[in-house]
Amino acid sequence: MSLRYAAFDPTWKQRADVAIDTKVCDCCTTTVATTADGLITAYRDRTDDEIRDIYVSRMEGDTWTPGTSVHADNWNINACPTSGQSLAARDRRVAIAWFTAAGDVPRVRVAFSADAGASFPAFQVFGINVLPAGTEDHVLLAPLQKEEAILVHFAHVAGLEIAIWRKCFGGLVGHLPVTLKHIGPLDLNFTYLVGT
Repeated sequence: MSLRYAAFDPTWKQRADVAIDTKVCDCCTTTVATTADGLITAYRDRTDDEIRDIYVSRMEGDTWTPGTSVHADNWNINACPTSGQSLAARDRRVAIAWFTAAGDVPRVRVAFSADAGASFPAFQVFGINVLPAGTEDHVLLAPLQKEEAILVHFAHVAGLEIAIWRKCFGGLVGHLPVTLKHIGPLDLNFTYLVGT
């Protein structure tokens, strides 16, 4: 499966149709955010060797940059984990969160950028960073006021466990873990947060 970009004019005449990445994970969702420099998209890449790590591409002018890895997790899995990443952006600051089980160790990871996603030098593992094998995880990010974002981490462990962090774009501010049980099935792959 490929990740593509299309653009249309006000009369719905198509004026662009380009491939951003020609081989991506089939089921993991794609996310897009707007920075001061333009659009940034994040997705789970897929190599011929079935490495499925998180990549980003940025729109510079009318051109999408080649996809680059946010962090070399080197998660080798011959199936779609159905657990996409989440982006939050304000001005030129970007935060991205994702789930990985590289080396059969489930983790939630977060990375930060101060240059509109051109690089992610600040990388951290947060909160429930080692989870039971077989855990299905989803993460969501939304920008809050100024330099803060909220991260919600959903983990299917003995019901649904929700861990919530309010964090700066670059450091942990605080967290409030909440456990909810028996709330019924949720399709977390299609759940979103809206920032303030």
